Amino acid sequence: MVKVYKSRDGKELIVYLPFEVVKKLGIENGDEVDFLKFNDKAFIFAKKADIINIATGKMPMGRQENVAAKGGSLTFAEIGVLKKLDTLRYPVRNIANVSKILNDTEEKILAQLLKKKIVSLYTDEKRKEELYSIPKNIYNSFLLRKKTEEANTVKAAEPVKITQSAVLPNIENDNITKLEKDGYVVIATEAEASAVSIALEASIRQGKVIGIRAFNKKYYIMLRSMFDRNSAKLLKELRDGPKPISELVKRTGLEEDALRTMLYVMLEQGDVSENRKDTFALV
Repeated sequence: MVKVYKSRDGKELIVYLPFEVVKKLGIENGDEVDFLKFNDKAFIFAKKADIINIATGKMPMGRQENVAAKGGSLTFAEIGVLKKLDTLRYPVRNIANVSKILNDTEEKILAQLLKKKIVSLYTDEKRKEELYSIPKNIYNSFLLRKKTEEANTVKAAEPVKITQSAVLPNIENDNITKLEKDGYVVIATEAEASAVSIALEASIRQGKVIGIRAFNKKYYIMLRSMFDRNSAKLLKELRDGPKPISELVKRTGLEEDALRTMLYVMLEQGDVSENRKDTFALV
């Protein structure tokens, strides 16, 4: 039995976990833990590195499974770190940029991946810096989705429709609901963004969902269909010179967060530049 105690100042409640629970969850001193809403009366509690896999049904609660692959196996937590590395283009996948997108637990996992030679550090002589590299066989086994398989499951010009029940069965996810309803969502925390990213992996690979992590550390995600419907209108407004976001909101009729999402994606693609804070221009 687990009891709940009130702190001395009476402002917090403290839960002491039995040793058997700590041992089964593999929690160690310094590990980050998190909560994921299951329903109105319950939350799932687990290590932060495991919570995403539990949310997407890829890992039973309380233990971490291995995924078989040619030449060895990887845990879901390790695959999660590989997926984060893959969000960075190789030329900018240096130590500094990678450290910005990984938490402390994921940094430890990355160190193990380097030790196991699943990930390598190569020195780019031109840039005079070390870049993380994912071997082709690992990339093909865990990150690559064949385009022919995607073509068989997605029809051209088919309206994008993501249903929450199909993505996260039995688990509420307000971010995916908003994405489906409004066509975009802005996520503030890394844990929520990772859960959405992994849950929508197939849609992201198929190009149905796009997104980016901005300099303000928020995650901007949008349905490709919404981006395509509004991108021409946005680019047209920028043809006669740089404009601040406040003016673009008035001219396009788009909500500010939707507009930011589009601009940040265009910025990453090299279509626009940010001349000064919140002011954008065509490249």
